[in-house]
Amino acid sequence: MSNPELKIANFERMVIGEAQQRRDKSLEDISREKEKALAKIKKELNEEAQRKYKSETKKLTKAKNERVFQKQLECKREILEERQRLVDMLFESVLRRLTAFVDSADYERYIDECLLKSRKRLEEATLIQIARHDEKFEDKFKSMGLKVEYIDKPIIGGFILIDEKNSVRIDETLFVKVEQSKAEFLRRYNLKI
Repeated sequence: MSNPELKIANFERMVIGEAQQRRDKSLEDISREKEKALAKIKKELNEEAQRKYKSETKKLTKAKNERVFQKQLECKREILEERQRLVDMLFESVLRRLTAFVDSADYERYIDECLLKSRKRLEEATLIQIARHDEKFEDKFKSMGLKVEYIDKPIIGGFILIDEKNSVRIDETLFVKVEQSKAEFLRRYNLKI
């Protein structure tokens, strides 16, 4: 081979070698860029999947908590209704017994004792209000210097003693005592849910 041919062959080898090196470097750069791009896409997809997962988990947890809360409210409402039904039954029974008591012989003694205590607390009382079914005591009350008025509202029994001069009254009606006892019962036994 002649010198120019050798130079051309060397030049050709050198150019082809450089081209192969550039090609190999370009392929490596492209491969690295491709890997970076794939890694970036994979990272973005993972982040998006995590956001969706958290979002859906949050929605499901919220929905579950709302269902649990609604069920708790429903249970509390049912318990409250049952409690109220039992308390009402109890106090209805008390009212029935008091109604029977008003018709008994012991009722007059109760009225006398209660009036005696009330008169000590309200010495200047001039008026007593009673239910119609207690008109049998009217003469007794008048003999004590009390004016008698009849109450039309349901009081079961008992009376309201009034000091008209000082506008003071003592309510000794059985209905009011039952209502006070009911409120005290609910407070004392903390029947709140």
